[in-house]
Amino acid sequence: MKKHVLLFALLGILLSQMLAAKTVNLDGSLLENPTVKNVLENGMAQDGTDQSDELAALLEDNVHLFFPKGIYCFTETVRTGGLANFILEGEVGTEIITDKPMLFEISGALKNVLIKKISIRSTDTTSSSFGQLSLIHSAEQNITDLTFEDVFMTAPNSATNAFKFINERNTKTKGVVLRRFKVDSIGRMGFEVQNHIRESVAPEIVRYEDILVVDSEFNHTGLVEYGMGVSVGGLGKNVRILNSDFTDSPNRAIEIIGTIGVHIEGNCLQDNFASIIVTRNEIVTRLSTKNVTIVGNVAEGSEGESFIDVENLSMDNNIFRIKGRVKFENINEAKIKSLTLDTDAYTALEVGGLKNFDIHGSSIKNRRAGNNLIRIEAENTDFKIRETDLFMGEGQKPYDNVGGTISVPGFSKVMFMIRQENWSRFLTRIDKSEIIRYDSRKTKNQDKKV
Repeated sequence: MKKHVLLFALLGILLSQMLAAKTVNLDGSLLENPTVKNVLENGMAQDGTDQSDELAALLEDNVHLFFPKGIYCFTETVRTGGLANFILEGEVGTEIITDKPMLFEISGALKNVLIKKISIRSTDTTSSSFGQLSLIHSAEQNITDLTFEDVFMTAPNSATNAFKFINERNTKTKGVVLRRFKVDSIGRMGFEVQNHIRESVAPEIVRYEDILVVDSEFNHTGLVEYGMGVSVGGLGKNVRILNSDFTDSPNRAIEIIGTIGVHIEGNCLQDNFASIIVTRNEIVTRLSTKNVTIVGNVAEGSEGESFIDVENLSMDNNIFRIKGRVKFENINEAKIKSLTLDTDAYTALEVGGLKNFDIHGSSIKNRRAGNNLIRIEAENTDFKIRETDLFMGEGQKPYDNVGGTISVPGFSKVMFMIRQENWSRFLTRIDKSEIIRYDSRKTKNQDKKV
């Protein structure tokens, strides 16, 4: 019996040692740890000279390159070629400086690649790139399981992205993770996924899948040219953006176009032109974005939000304290719950082309006097606002029907902060609903059924 116990103990020790010698991939599988190489012991230097050729010579499969803290200079773009089971790792104080808009060009297939604890700074001053440049750039390469962890990037004067990959032919990107990925001051976009392909060129197929952005920061993007924090465009699947901060983008903080399966949760979006834009693929055909969940986000200071051409939209417990309106257009099946919308605009909600659309248990406020709370742009079918507080400024109209109707009236148990003289006009516009009126000149609510 003791021999068996000893044998099992020895097997346990051996197994733990074997596992300790392995690294865990994104899919949960285990691979042998690659060979560790200290770059300063293998030809690279921190002497201010270009290290492009020295680094290129070290890029190979099954290698873990370690960059001790210090400054590494690059004056040429490094082309990676294909890499598998590869790690590029620095430590606190490791910084790469380049005078190019593109530091790494991924020129071959990548599989199981990790980049971590690296700071990248570009001093380039390219004024226009039409979106064709990024500090780390991949075009028409197969990428499987690529992770950025504790990576910082900045290029304030260059029309470049921090990281971009393009798949528009016969290649696919699957399994990209940005964890504690920070972009601060970039000329164009922080992170861009592009599948902008026309069917006349190649079939519209899923070319990106399983994208995760978590615990990351995107601050001051689009400083030189049109740019967002995160942009995912074209047909793809399974995109998650979680617990991240987006600040001061002159364009869009988060842009989702044509993706199937989107989850946006727990993000803080501050002083962006637009915080969250979910829309169709205008560049290709009118591909709808499908199965979108937006939960627990806080957006403040934006000029407006848009959700257009979406199938199956779910929003819960979001706070929008913004300057502009929120637009819902051409949406089929939506449940909006516990939304706090506080605006200062020509209208708080702009709606049109909605089917089976339900706002429930929410609060909607427009602080701008003399404007609308709800603006109806086109025909809607089964559009409901239930158990929702609607707050309006002096002289406002509850809604303005400029191009459509509510086919199935659905206003019930709502409270309007509205002057008494506007009340009769409001009642003539909504039929067969139950309204709870608030008269600001009296101390008690008055119930009135219509």
